[in-house]
Amino acid sequence: MKRPWKEPENLRWRRVAQWRKDRFEKAMRDAINDPARAKVIKAANLYTAAVARGDAIALEMVSTYY
Repeated sequence: MKRPWKEPENLRWRRVAQWRKDRFEKAMRDAINDPARAKVIKAANLYTAAVARGDAIALEMVSTYY
């Protein structure tokens, strides 16, 4: 069993982003029958936040080499 605190943070955020993307896609499928779009908007915001956090961590690893 993997322990999340032993993994690199960017890999953990990539997995979180994938989970939230799946949740967003499920909310989109369910929204066809449900006129309230609050679940879809919340899922989209959570997915976007996870992707942004993962990208920020990956960019912190990159630096210019002088």
